[in-house]
Order: sequence, then C-alpha cells, then structure tokens
Amino acid sequence: MRNFIAAAGLAIALGTCAFAQSSQAPVPASEQTIQLVPFGTWAMCAANPSMANSPFCQGMPNYIKGQEPDLLLVTAQRSDTAAFVYTITGTDINGQAKTYTGTFLRNDSLPNVIASYTVINAGTLHGVCITIQELSSTVVRQQTQS
Repeated sequence: MRNFIAAAGLAIALGTCAFAQSSQAPVPASEQTIQLVPFGTWAMCAANPSMANSPFCQGMPNYIKGQEPDLLLVTAQRSDTAAFVYTITGTDINGQAKTYTGTFLRNDSLPNVIASYTVINAGTLHGVCITIQELSSTVVRQQTQS
C-alpha cells in the first residue's frame, strides 16, 4: 500500500510542478528529485466548500488548519544514499514563517517506486524552499528547491 501511495503521489507531483535542484533553471519533470504535495483528500475537501459535505469527504479526519499532512518525495541521486535530512521553510496561511526539519531513511523500492517519502504536517505553505541532504557512508550531497 505504501508503494502505491508514494508512486501515485509522485505521478501527481511530476505532472503538476516544476522545481529546480538549485538556483539554476527549472529541471525537466523527468529529472525532478524533490516534491512536496498534499497527502490524502484534505486539499480537495478544503478547497471546495460544496465538496466538503459530499460523501467523498464525510468521515475524513478533521485536520487543524495549517497542519494538514503533506508528502515529501525525494529521489536519491546516488545509489549508496541511506538517509535524507530535510529542511522545509515557507510562509503559512497566517503569514508566519515556518521551518520543518527532520531525517528519514531511504525507502524507495526500485524499479517500481523511484522516490523515498515521509509525511510532514506542514499544511499549505507559500514561498517554499526545501533543502535535502543525502547521507551515505562515503559522501553527503545537498540539493535545494525553491
């Protein structure tokens, strides 16, 4: 089930976003390595008031506004990457600067699932900058997307 969720989230993210690995030009969708996308149905239910009362949204968890779950997807650039350290900064719905940091182990399952993932309760952020460090026994590689 986790593999399906990660693959579905990656497919949605690759189809809708264009990110850069650094301050250079945007990277083509086929080469994107960092994605932050809404996790679950909260974004659809919250964005459309008429949908909030539909059977689709009924029974869904009630999230605290600004703390809804997001899926962070990262594609490792090195085969020996064992874990990722992330820092996500942005402005929340109240205009406050927020920073989320953490570490998660590589959990992709090649060739079917090409991205590792973790869930972060960041909600809707604007002006997002994501910094990822790939950790391995031989090298630390950092990439930034904003």
